[in-house]
Amino acid sequence: MSGVQIFQHALRMLTGNLGEAIKVSIPLIATLLIVWIVGGEEFFAADATGTEETSVNPIELLLSLVWAMAGLWTIVAWHRFVLLEEYPNPLPAFHGGRIVSYFLNSLMITILIAVPFGIALAIVGMLVPVLIVFVMIFALPVAVWAFYRLSPLLVAAALGEKMTLSEAWESTKEVSKSAVVAAILTFLVGAALQLAGVLVFAVVPFVGIFGVLAANWATSMVFASLVTTIYGVAVEKRNV
Repeated sequence: MSGVQIFQHALRMLTGNLGEAIKVSIPLIATLLIVWIVGGEEFFAADATGTEETSVNPIELLLSLVWAMAGLWTIVAWHRFVLLEEYPNPLPAFHGGRIVSYFLNSLMITILIAVPFGIALAIVGMLVPVLIVFVMIFALPVAVWAFYRLSPLLVAAALGEKMTLSEAWESTKEVSKSAVVAAILTFLVGAALQLAGVLVFAVVPFVGIFGVLAANWATSMVFASLVTTIYGVAVEKRNV
């Protein structure tokens, strides 16, 4: 199965179930509205324009944590809706244990990928600094490839299924190249959506903030759909 087919299926999964996707996303949408009301447009301005804060605001940190929790709740619920047909009624079920497992597996995958690459970059930076840019260019697609090879761990956590690192790695052997192609397409679509949101924000901030939020939501849901598709194809041997 090609990467284009996997990507197309992930998109159809979202667009074909848009109503349910919105219902599943109610916790995230509600949180974003609360964050916007409490934090104001300035809360999103740094992400939208690329500016950085010079100090940490405790309220903004708390809002970010709540936002992240709502995002995990939504993604876990989406995996369960697609693969277990667990419909929101009207809110998606809150599976605290599954959400914690999802977060811990995400953290483990991040550490497993980031630490070796960080060490490699540090060594190259000390020995041959001029090559560090080339190493980063090479490392990024390899990191993406490794992430999607291990991504079934995330979906398994959402579903309450037991899976080891080796089982996740082995299950995606046949779709590893296709997954990278699908991931690149997902990145390009996400980047286009983010750019559109930023451009609107730069011209009309009040309207643009909704564009930025919509772009963030769509990018997150396409990512969740892609990971779900990979699990369905690689682990459950579903046809798409």
